[in-house]
Amino acid sequence: MITNQFKLVDRLGTFAQTVGRQPLNLDVGAVLTDLYLRLRYTITTGANAPIGRQFGQFLQTIQLLKRIEIMINGQDTVWNIQPWLYACRLTMERHGTLIYGMENSINMTANQTTNVDLTLPLHFDLIRGRKRNDCGLDLRGIRAAQLYVTFGGLNDLFGTPGATVTLSNVQLDVEGAYMEQVPAKDRRGNPIIFAVRQLDEINIPIQGANNQFTVDIDQRTGVNLISLDAYFDTVTGGVHAGDDSGLLNGTTFQGDFKLKSGGTYFEISQANFVKARARDEYFNVNAVNGQPTDPAGFPTEITGLYPFDLRYDGKLSTGIPTGALDANLQLLVNENYVAGTTQLYVQRESVRPLAVGP
Repeated sequence: MITNQFKLVDRLGTFAQTVGRQPLNLDVGAVLTDLYLRLRYTITTGANAPIGRQFGQFLQTIQLLKRIEIMINGQDTVWNIQPWLYACRLTMERHGTLIYGMENSINMTANQTTNVDLTLPLHFDLIRGRKRNDCGLDLRGIRAAQLYVTFGGLNDLFGTPGATVTLSNVQLDVEGAYMEQVPAKDRRGNPIIFAVRQLDEINIPIQGANNQFTVDIDQRTGVNLISLDAYFDTVTGGVHAGDDSGLLNGTTFQGDFKLKSGGTYFEISQANFVKARARDEYFNVNAVNGQPTDPAGFPTEITGLYPFDLRYDGKLSTGIPTGALDANLQLLVNENYVAGTTQLYVQRESVRPLAVGP
C-alpha cells in the first residue's frame, strides 16, 4: 500500500451549459496544484466574413472565456481573472511558449470553418517561485470548491461578426492535479501549510493625459504582493487592439512607472526598461527578427503588456507585505493619452492564507 505523497491527475467533468456564468464542482480532500481547461468550439463564417479580431490573432481564440473564478467554501474567491490577460502572464511564465492550441487562429475569410481546440492551465502552485510548493489550494477539510466560468459569444471574438457567422459545438472539459496523502505535520511536528496564490484584477479607464495617473493597487490588506501585469487596451471601431502606441511611447520621459507607498518606492522605471527586464527574465529568444517568438512564429513579447516581478529570484520573503505599509500601495503611470477608448488592466499576483471559516 502506498503511504507516501503522490500526484493524482483526474478528470473533473465537463460544463453542462456554456452560456453566461456557469459552475463546476471540484473534488476536495487533497491539495489542488492545477486545473487544465480544454476549450473546443467551431466557427463557420458563411458568405459574410467577420471583421476585426478582438485582441488580435494571438489572443482571439480564448476570448470565448470571459472570466474564471475559483471559490472555496462559498466564502473565499481566490481567483477572479480574465483568461486572455492570464494567458499573457502564462506566456511569460513559460518562457515565451504559447498555451497548447493557441497557435491555431480563426480563419477570418468567407465560407470557412475553423475548429478551435486549446487548453488553458491554471496554476495554483507558485509557478515562478523559489519553492514551487509554497502555494497550492489546500482542500483538506474543505466542504466545497467551485470553478466558475463566464462564457462569451461571437461579439467577444469579432468586432463585427457578420450575419452568416455561427458559433457551435462549444465544450469545456476540466482535469485537475492533486497532491494526495499530504500529512498534517512534517517529521519535526510542524503543520504542513500551503499558502494561496491569489490572482485578481483592477480595471480603470484612461480618459486624459496625466503624468501621475494613479491606480490603487492595495489598501494595506495584508497580502504578500509578488507581481503585477499592466496591460493597455485601446478600443478602435469596437475592436480591442491591445495597443500602447501614443500612450507610453511619446515625448522624453513619457512611459514612466512608479510603484510606491507613501514615501517608500518599490519601482521607478521607464517603459522600455520594463520591457527589457521582462525579456531578460522571462523569454527565450528565437532568431526571428530578433524578437522572442513561439515556435509557430507568433510574437510573445505582447504589445501593451508591462510585467513587474516584485521579488528577487522568486523568493517570497522579497515580495511586498502590504499589511506592513504606512500608506496604500499605488501604481503611478506617466501616460500620454491622445484619444479613443482606453483601458488599463492590472492583474495582481499575491500570496496569503486561505480565508475560510468553520
